This record gives sequence, C-alpha cells and structure tokens, in this order.
Amino acid sequence: MDRLEGLLKTYNGRTPLIAYLKLFFKEHRNMGSSDRRRFTAMAMAHFRMAGAQDMPTGTSIPWGMALGGSEDDALTGHFRETLGVTSGSWAEMLAAMQAATGWKEAAYFPAYEGLTDQLPVADFIQSHVKPSSVFLRIAPGRTEAVVAELNEKGWPFSRPEDHILQLEGHHPLHLLASNDKGWWEIQDIASQQTGSWWTPEPGQLWFDCCAGSGGKSLQLLEQEPAIKLVVNDNRAPVLDELQYRFDRAGVAIPKMMQADLSEGIYEGLGPFDGIIADLPCSGSGTWGRTPERLRYFREKDIEKMAG
Repeated sequence: MDRLEGLLKTYNGRTPLIAYLKLFFKEHRNMGSSDRRRFTAMAMAHFRMAGAQDMPTGTSIPWGMALGGSEDDALTGHFRETLGVTSGSWAEMLAAMQAATGWKEAAYFPAYEGLTDQLPVADFIQSHVKPSSVFLRIAPGRTEAVVAELNEKGWPFSRPEDHILQLEGHHPLHLLASNDKGWWEIQDIASQQTGSWWTPEPGQLWFDCCAGSGGKSLQLLEQEPAIKLVVNDNRAPVLDELQYRFDRAGVAIPKMMQADLSEGIYEGLGPFDGIIADLPCSGSGTWGRTPERLRYFREKDIEKMAG
C-alpha cells in the first residue's frame, strides 16, 4: 500500500493512468503478474471511488475495491470482510460507505448540480464505480487470436459483431499480449458503429475535429490507411493519450493539432473530403474506463465547450 500511495501522490493526470502504471511496472520488474494486476485494480479503485473529490487512499482503495470489484475476486472479498459489508445490495454497501467515511454524493461528479432530476444518481454513480461492460474493437485479421487469448485466461465474453467483443466486470486487459501488440482498442459499441457511415478513399483528406483519445481516428485508418488525416482536440492530456494509443497500435501519428475550434477555423485548414465531429463532447463517456478523468476534469471546461 505504501508503494501505491507513493505512486498516486506523484500522478498528476497528464498521462493516462494505465500508461503511467505501465512505466511504473517497467521500473519495478520484481513485481509479478499477480502483483501488477492487484496494484492496477487498487489504483483504479481509488479514482473510481473518490471521483472528483479528495479522498484519502486508505479510505478510497478499500471501499473502491469493496464496491467496484468482481464478486469472485479474492481481493474484493478481503476488503468486504474487513469493512463488514459481506452481504447486502450495492446501494446498501454505498450507504454504509457514506456513513463510515463522510463521502459526499454531490462531490463525486464535476458540475453535479447540472444533473437532470430524471437521472437516478445512485445508478449513475454505480456505473462509474462498478462499470458493467467493456467493448473491444478488434483489428482486422486478429479476432480469432484475441478470442483464443481471452479463452485461455478464462474471461467470459460475448461477440455482438464479428470484430467487437464485450466483456463484463474488471479484467487487467492491459496485461494481455494482444494489448502490447495493438490488436484491439477499447471503444464503446456506439462509437464503433459510426464507422459504418464512412466511405474513405485513398488520397482523401479527413479531419477528426474533436478526436478525444483517437478511437474513431484509428478505426478510420484501419478502413483506409491511405488517407491523410488531421486530428484535433483542445485538451493536451487527451492528445497525449491519443499519441500513446497510436504508438501502441503501430500506426503513424497523423497531423496533430491542439485548438479550440469554437474560436474559429484556422486559415489554411482544409478543405476536407470528410469530417468527424462528435459534438458536444466533454469526454465524460470515457470516465467509466478512465476514472482518473473524473478527478482532473474542470467545470470551466464544460463552459468552454458550451460557448
């Protein structure tokens, strides 16, 4: 725990947490696969439980594991037993955590007061503390190899489409050999399905104007590698993650820019044969799988996007 607390104190959100952990593990090669898996799970649990508020790691990690871990995970069971929440519904465990820690629902999300009254807030929080599904977009020709690796691990999954795999619960996907080889990307199924609308042709110039971490850009280049692509986002940490994902996938980094397009289009930009615009975009759809973003997102960013 001391080593993990030290790492979390030095983490500043500039680098994706998973990438940061990967660098940490390279520096601490004495940690075996089980140690790395538990270390990652507890680091993620801290951010999933704390959300946007300050929370001591000695509180956030045990409760984050108890509320967000897999039912059959030994570490989850250990923390539940230690905290005295071995039975009861998720809502009852959340109430026990609030009573024991002073954790505030209203401090979990940035701009909490903007949530609609029709939204069941407890369910919305649960979807971030204990996300249900992860969707993988498999690179062309790699589906069977990825399926074989998941079967070898014994991780249950479904296959909604030939190139899409859906996994439930928490799994250390970043430790898979297929991850190191760039054979898949984590991308929500709705985002993946937008690719059916595109018809890129060789030599065309395309613009992903709010690229985020690059899921759609990578998908576009898989469909037609011979296009010229410009990617943009106004958030530097997000572009850092995009570069990490492109490097991991072994894809050449396209022309990259950091600009707030609400202030106007830059002279000399375009014309384009195709434009991808996912608007408006706060990046909040990724918080379930990148919970560190909850901690480092600022309400002023929403105001800037709305303007």
